[in-house]
Amino acid sequence: MKFIQRKFLFFICWAVLFNVQAWAGLNLTEKFALVRRVIKEERVMNFLSEVFSEHISFTEEEIKTYDIPEDVYKNLTETQLLAILDKHTEIEKLLVSYASKVLDATQEVDESLRDKFKVQFKEIVEANNIQEEIKNVFKSTMPYVIDENIGRPKLYFTHEILDPSLDESHPRFSHFVEIDGKEVPVRKEDNVLKRIVEFIDGAEKEIVVNVYDFDLDEIADALIKKKKQGLKVTVGIDAGVIEHKVTAKAIYQKLQKAGIETYAVNSVGLNHQKMIAIDWTEPKKAKALFSSGNFTTSGIHPDGDLAGRDISKLKIFDYSGELIAEEKLRKLAKPNANHCVIFDSYALANIIRHQTYYTLEMGLRGSEYPISGAFKVIDSNSDLRLFLSFAPQGALDNINKNFIGTMVRKSDGSQLAIAIFAMSSDELSDEILLKLKERIASKKEIDFKVVGDPPFAAMDWSELLKMIGYKVAEDPMTGLQTYVEDEESLWVKELGKRNIDRLRNNSVFTGSAGFGNFTFRTNESPLEISVKVHHKVLVTNEASIIGGSFNFSDGAESNNEQILAMVDSKSVQKMKGAVDYLAYQAKEDGKTLIDVIEAKNRYILKKIQNAKYHIDRLKKLLVEDGDFEEIKKEVSEIRREVGDKKLQNIVVNLGEEIEDFHPKGQETQFIFKLEGNVLNLKEEDFNEEYLKKLLENDKTNWRGDAWNEFVWAMKNKASAEDVILVTDRDPEMAFKLFSILKENKILKNIPQSKNIRKVSGAVAIEKIIEERLSSLNKKKIEEHFIEMKSPNGKGAGKYHLLTYSDNNEADFEEIKKILSKKMDQWDKIKLALFFNHDTASSKSRNFILYPGGSRELEMEEILEWKKTLYKNCNHFLKDPN
Repeated sequence: MKFIQRKFLFFICWAVLFNVQAWAGLNLTEKFALVRRVIKEERVMNFLSEVFSEHISFTEEEIKTYDIPEDVYKNLTETQLLAILDKHTEIEKLLVSYASKVLDATQEVDESLRDKFKVQFKEIVEANNIQEEIKNVFKSTMPYVIDENIGRPKLYFTHEILDPSLDESHPRFSHFVEIDGKEVPVRKEDNVLKRIVEFIDGAEKEIVVNVYDFDLDEIADALIKKKKQGLKVTVGIDAGVIEHKVTAKAIYQKLQKAGIETYAVNSVGLNHQKMIAIDWTEPKKAKALFSSGNFTTSGIHPDGDLAGRDISKLKIFDYSGELIAEEKLRKLAKPNANHCVIFDSYALANIIRHQTYYTLEMGLRGSEYPISGAFKVIDSNSDLRLFLSFAPQGALDNINKNFIGTMVRKSDGSQLAIAIFAMSSDELSDEILLKLKERIASKKEIDFKVVGDPPFAAMDWSELLKMIGYKVAEDPMTGLQTYVEDEESLWVKELGKRNIDRLRNNSVFTGSAGFGNFTFRTNESPLEISVKVHHKVLVTNEASIIGGSFNFSDGAESNNEQILAMVDSKSVQKMKGAVDYLAYQAKEDGKTLIDVIEAKNRYILKKIQNAKYHIDRLKKLLVEDGDFEEIKKEVSEIRREVGDKKLQNIVVNLGEEIEDFHPKGQETQFIFKLEGNVLNLKEEDFNEEYLKKLLENDKTNWRGDAWNEFVWAMKNKASAEDVILVTDRDPEMAFKLFSILKENKILKNIPQSKNIRKVSGAVAIEKIIEERLSSLNKKKIEEHFIEMKSPNGKGAGKYHLLTYSDNNEADFEEIKKILSKKMDQWDKIKLALFFNHDTASSKSRNFILYPGGSRELEMEEILEWKKTLYKNCNHFLKDPN
């Protein structure tokens, strides 16, 4: 981890100690460097918090309004510290001196020196009544204020926007559209990629870039060119993207090879920022760039996903089998709906550099970032105001509520326009609902539009879905999802059905027909094109979020993100024009969200009908011990309708639905882990009274991933007597709970009390499995047993079957490791281990063990084992092709 060089701080401190009278204060670059130096020392921040402890106080109302966590209102934040340094040069001088004598000391510091500084700090605090100044840092969006002459921002879009200020003679004019009987001019799209390259070309001293995804050679070449000219160039890219995306890894290696200081950022969430600063140490040359789009072909290249691709030799077909001309396809391949904004700003360039220094050179992750508020940059010569915050830990660790929510709360409510890639924040949605309710109650008009990305706008977590009073419902047999009106919808209750209908028909949209994920059949491999509504924009009458990377979601709070709001009439109008045009196109194409989900319902209901037909056919074949090829055929038909993941859950559920199916042949024996897998109750809830309440309320979410297999095993008395349950809970309590389930006819039989074993840890569980393996291995292999693939997959034979199901990954891996080395002792048995992490999780894994190793179960084996009462089928039915 690299930190600011000591000689730099030493020089500052020398100026303080030997020429105090000439002290003119630190410039912004130096001030940020000092704050980073202090903040990384936990002992120093605790010391400063102690000094200011009597002055950091908030009312209960303030704590509730801004959702201020305890570690904030009891400690200094980054923005408080910056504000104090600004207002009190004595504290600034003293802190610089402290850094020189204590933080940068080459020898152990005498505690009396720390105490001396503590006394000096307290004397300054007591001599200057700064309590209100500290608290004021938390008002509104909790800003640290910087005043500078910024000039007008330059705002660019990858798509066309409405622009009432244009006339036909303007070089950016595209065409007119008719809205409410009026002709409104449309502005052409910008070449955002070109603007970013030009921005980099303008650097004279230094460049820093931090971005989530990066595959554009044009930008990489511009950075390398500057490196060759002698500039200091620093670049951060998300580590996960580098690992999993070949083109991003190639750019990363290309930059490294050119000698650029390049970081693979291993964020707690995503390193999701998209921003550049240049020449931040030069007040008259510094510039800042913020983007909603990643530096990728799909993000900002004018040709979108087809950028740099030669498709002239391909024969490309649409969904109906018609040939598509290359020219037409290239028109479809647009960049995502994105924008970028550029400022001539010393303050913003330094703020970017400050934040990227935390991320890149200091390597901070998650909660290691200091709790912060927001930065406010004002231009006293104009009406321009900027508010900038960073996740994680920005806006008092709640950007959705304290930053975006504050914008909505303080707006007059006459205008609210949103274009968003993903929106799932309940807190922000509540603020919007409250503003709409206030506006409607006062009988005032409101211009409200929301445009979401398909398919995210229709996801079960989407706030857009809630805005129109709908929710996702799952068909219990197929697992396919449809959309139904939410009878408990807060939006319907608060706004009324009439107003919700207005929202459905006029306000809430997905992207127009040009947006979505498209796959085209070709004479070679399939060709995929994706065009997203990728903005993260909210526009009120007074301000607009602009140039942000922060999606309006709870998950974004833990990512490395930037969010920028601007009070500037021209920029607000331009951003509103962007949202309005997206909404206009969507309405013209019939892409209100209500239209989209109704069309999906028609399509999904047909698939459900077809799938149920084939499920019934599969049940019949299983019950009648049908032909194996016919069974596979029905499985394929179900897969075609519901997909792999849903197919797996369907096969699991068959165990509950087929009554008393016990073909002649070998039966599998079961060992289940109780926690999470069969009876998923929390330790404090694991009692008779709680279980009865669940049964009364018909709640089923307490059932674990292996529940269906367990129910199946309990249907046959002989099978139930053989089932072993391992648990670290009280076996007597577990037996009592199973008895209640039997009384309520949820289980036909229950495990024997002697087979509920109280154990803890992989080694103890492995011993119980060994015990059952040894017992089973002594039993005779009957002639009528089904012949199966051998455990190592290289032959065939007849075996007893034993399955163990676990949901603890560490235990699962340890058991697998131990037993695979011992499997040669049990040559008559096929042992399967199943890691049931989650029924919808790709982490679920399923293995057959053999001496010295393991392999994943194959589909054919699953269907064979199905015939032997084997029902633990989560996540391993694979496409036979």
